[in-house]
Amino acid sequence: MGEPMSVPPLGMAAVSGRDVAALHDPRPACIVGACGADGAVGFATIIWATPVSHDPAMTAIALRARSHTMGLLRESGRFSLCTLPATADAVQLVELCGSSTGHKADKGALVPHQVVDGVPVPLMALSWQLCAVESVQETGDHLLVVGTVESAGTALEQRDERGRLLPWEGLLCVQHGAYGACQPLEG
Repeated sequence: MGEPMSVPPLGMAAVSGRDVAALHDPRPACIVGACGADGAVGFATIIWATPVSHDPAMTAIALRARSHTMGLLRESGRFSLCTLPATADAVQLVELCGSSTGHKADKGALVPHQVVDGVPVPLMALSWQLCAVESVQETGDHLLVVGTVESAGTALEQRDERGRLLPWEGLLCVQHGAYGACQPLEG
C-alpha cells in the first residue's frame, strides 16, 4: 500500500464540494416521481442514481430532504425512476422538474404522465423503474433512498452480442446544465 496523501498526485489540482460530484459527470438525467395519499403527484430531476443490486434488482437515488417529491416518496413508500431520450423536449422536462419546487408548482398538472401501479411515470420516459422504498439514510445535504425494483420497462431495443441492453442509444446526459446524448466511443 502507498503512503496516505494530503495533496493530489502528479500535479493534479485539489477539488472539493460540488467539484467532487462533477468528477463523475456526465451522468444520465433522471426524473423521480411519487404520489401522495391525497393523489398529489411530484416529480424531481436527479442525476444521482445507481443500481446497487442485480438480484434482487435494487436502485439508489439521492434527493434533498426538503424536496416535495421526497415527502411524497416517504409518505407512499414507492417511487418511479425514469431515464429520458436525448431530445429538446426532454431537456425542457428536466429543467421544469429541476428548477421549480413542487411546494409551489403542481408538477402533476405540468408533466404529462400516467400513473402505473400507483406511481407516476412521465409519458416521455425512455426507460422506467417502479420501486418500493427499502431504506432512507441521511447523507450530508441529500437523503439516500434505496428501493427494490418491483417492475421496469424500456423503449430501448438495441442489445450487444451477449443480449445485454445498450442504454446509450439516445440517453439524455447532463453536466452542469449542458445536455447531450451518451454515445459509445468509436474504435
